[in-house]
Amino acid sequence: MILSCQGISKSFGEKVILNDASFHIEEREKAALIGNNGAGKTTILKIINELIPADSGKITLGTNVEIGYYDQEHHVLHMEKTIFDEISDDYPTLTNTEIRNVLARNARYEWLVFLDCDVNIPDSHFLQNYLQCDERHEVVYGGVSLPPFGKRFHGNLRYRYEKRCLPKFSVENRLAQPYQSFRTCNFMVSKQTLLNHPFDGRIRTYGYEDVLFGKSLTAAHIPVHHIDNPVEIDDFEDNGNFMYKTEEAMQTLFRMRDLMDGYSLITHYSAKIDRWNMRRPLLLFFRRFGKMMRKSLRGKHPSVSVYNLYRLLYYLSLEED
Repeated sequence: MILSCQGISKSFGEKVILNDASFHIEEREKAALIGNNGAGKTTILKIINELIPADSGKITLGTNVEIGYYDQEHHVLHMEKTIFDEISDDYPTLTNTEIRNVLARNARYEWLVFLDCDVNIPDSHFLQNYLQCDERHEVVYGGVSLPPFGKRFHGNLRYRYEKRCLPKFSVENRLAQPYQSFRTCNFMVSKQTLLNHPFDGRIRTYGYEDVLFGKSLTAAHIPVHHIDNPVEIDDFEDNGNFMYKTEEAMQTLFRMRDLMDGYSLITHYSAKIDRWNMRRPLLLFFRRFGKMMRKSLRGKHPSVSVYNLYRLLYYLSLEED
């Protein structure tokens, strides 16, 4: 059994909406509620979902049955949340990767645009710039930009890091390494391409989702087209949160390292360090100074050079464990 409704009655004041309504749905059966406006279709769905109480009657769900419900009046949605947040809050076991795939499967149109939530769109022709691309380009990446430096970015590690990396992400440099330069913060993709090559569900923690997606496109011989259509990163987490996410990303990289060959500078330098027999002295250095480096990076005057070294040493320490 999927659902059993027995003797459901509901009135609003003197108006009777449902009077002793009963029905039964068995496994593999499909049912539709059909009726005129005001016949009680929405009312009984809300009763089944426990959004409003019945005056009388009994609702029974089958074992392990979970209800999915889309409210036509959006009463169960929170207007201050994104669609991504709604799904994440209702299904906390889904990873960000899995949520992206869910949204892609349920999209109505042939082309999808993915944007991170911490970006602004600086160009009023943003969507038009994407839609003008040749339809033969199945994946198009628009790039990123940064706001002018201001007081709120003083001492912000992520801002400094993004600014240091920005020249590498010009259109010209991206075209030289189209797959390695791809980021999921701002791109257009055909729905069919993403259904055929979904985001890798093995990534269940932060980091490297875009790298593996780029690698899957490489394996399928699907080119990534690069254009100058940037979004502006506008929300920069504090240094403590950024360091936490950095360490989580290194843990993700370590777990997925066998898949990252040729797609990560960290794994590239790790291999070189082994060839140079430098692992032991670097790990001794990290044991002695790692906490001091981390404290400095979380502080008011972080150094991008120290940050890059910390990432490498933290990754090497994971390999030692």
